[in-house]
Amino acid sequence: MIRCVLLNPFAILKCIKDGFFLDGFEIEGVETDEATVTGLAAVSSAGGKIILWGGISDDDETGPLSAAAGSPYFLTLATGKGMIWPGKDYSRWLKKA
Repeated sequence: MIRCVLLNPFAILKCIKDGFFLDGFEIEGVETDEATVTGLAAVSSAGGKIILWGGISDDDETGPLSAAAGSPYFLTLATGKGMIWPGKDYSRWLKKA
């Protein structure tokens, strides 16, 4: 049996074969998102997968247009903390975990 605490109350977490699928990840702030990835890695079996599903911006944060439209929503209306994260942030969190 796997037990974990999901620090991001807006995300949808599903257990999949050999890992986890996380959707709605970008709605919380960077500290919560990084802690969520670290927590999932801690309860995953060796070689387990963590799939993050959501918007992604360019590493230099200049696009695409969908990131420019989504980030203000997360920052102002949803939680005041989230954004469409750059791919480099997702990579850093997963490598660190």
